[in-house]
Amino acid sequence: MRKEKAAGLKLGCTVRYVNRMIKGYHQEGKVFFEHGNKGRNQQMPLAKQQ
Repeated sequence: MRKEKAAGLKLGCTVRYVNRMIKGYHQEGKVFFEHGNKGRNQQMPLAKQQ
């Protein structure tokens, strides 16, 4: 079994997506796996409880 296929089975995603993640990691490093909204404020924040 190819490494990509084994990784896909373990992560629950396709071989194509595993290859995309590998390519992104090589190009951008760990930053590739961070969510795009990280560090942004919510548009509709919840009311603060006192």
